[in-house]
Amino acid sequence: MNPTKTFKLTKRTKTLLGIMSFPNAHVRGEFKRMMIQAQLQSEVRVKAEVRKTYTGGQPVVEVA
Repeated sequence: MNPTKTFKLTKRTKTLLGIMSFPNAHVRGEFKRMMIQAQLQSEVRVKAEVRKTYTGGQPVVEVA
């Protein structure tokens, strides 16, 4: 997943980037990219499975 131009890094992640000490800019960039990917994955919503069952001739829709 790629962040869009409206992506905002969470305040907690920004704080971590400021507090933590990194040996060089490359490691800091890797950590930042990892945190961006984790945030994007956490925002993905899983769609519920819809099952149809029939009781007494009347269709009933259940959401699992």
